[in-house]
Amino acid sequence: HTVAGTVTTVTATTSSITGTSSSITTQAGAASQLLVATIGNQTAGTGFDVTVTLADANGNAVNNAGATGTVTLTRKTGTGTLGGVTSGTIAVGSSSVTISGVTYTKAETGVELRATGTGDGSSVDAKTKDSNAFNVSAGAASKYLVSASSSTPVAGSAVTITAQLADANNNAVATSGQTVTWSKSDSNGTFSAGTSNTDGNGVATVTLTTHTVAGTVTTVTATTSSIT
Repeated sequence: HTVAGTVTTVTATTSSITGTSSSITTQAGAASQLLVATIGNQTAGTGFDVTVTLADANGNAVNNAGATGTVTLTRKTGTGTLGGVTSGTIAVGSSSVTISGVTYTKAETGVELRATGTGDGSSVDAKTKDSNAFNVSAGAASKYLVSASSSTPVAGSAVTITAQLADANNNAVATSGQTVTWSKSDSNGTFSAGTSNTDGNGVATVTLTTHTVAGTVTTVTATTSSIT
């Protein structure tokens, strides 16, 4: 059997004559790969655990020999930043490491990580393995990303101001019904409304009619309760 630790006995029979062997117990083979435990869906910016195991060709755990090995995680697919704690060690006599506090910044689907082993004389050295693909969702809303349809409008013209609800890593948070209060850095120009509500994508808009004096610089702030 390919699973280490399996106990088997063999029986030979001829008519009424029977003989049974002593127990045969399978053992793990030589270390040949790293295995990355299944990673579930995650939240951007929130720490999670990744467990990596040294194994034989059949996936049986094998104790590291020779020297301590280091396992380092890198991003294989995705466009976010892998951060937090990204490496751990497998000591001699141990077969796995759980790297706790791994973080990822981008809300997106199909993220994969790669585990790479290093360590001269270690069974872990020069072995790599990719994780399963997992999804990352946005974290809790913590700010608005405010933009204007033009940063250099003609004096006295209308500009569309957009506020996107976002988490700490600038991922869009799709929450509707948030009342946004608009304010600006000076008394010049006018808003089409003092407040707007976010739509299903977490977006609120307002029209700003700019000051009639060329060269006037204005910044716009969107606020919902404690979110700005």
